[in-house]
Amino acid sequence: MANEMNNLVVRLSLDNVNFRQGIANSGRAVRTLQNELKSISTGMGGFANASEQTRAKTDALNRLIEAQKEKVRALRQAYDQNKAKLGENDAATQRYASQVNRAVADLNRFENELKQV
Repeated sequence: MANEMNNLVVRLSLDNVNFRQGIANSGRAVRTLQNELKSISTGMGGFANASEQTRAKTDALNRLIEAQKEKVRALRQAYDQNKAKLGENDAATQRYASQVNRAVADLNRFENELKQV
């Protein structure tokens, strides 16, 4: 019984580490795409004409939106799991809630920017 409990604790710890790494990886992907978008927006891509630049910006925004959606999904999952284990008023749960809200706000901003292209 004690061995089973130790295995469960180790497995939960590893799942938590892997989950946090997944969130960190999605954050890095979003930042990389944001930098690419900045490069495109400032004309540093060496585009032949404005329509090529617009097409590149649209493509980058679409990829950025997909990466941000994945980040939102991962953060919501972390929030839900933490809330189920520790409750809504736990400090870690509230941090996840804040991260979800910021990620959703960024997603909305990216989608609005795409509409304006």
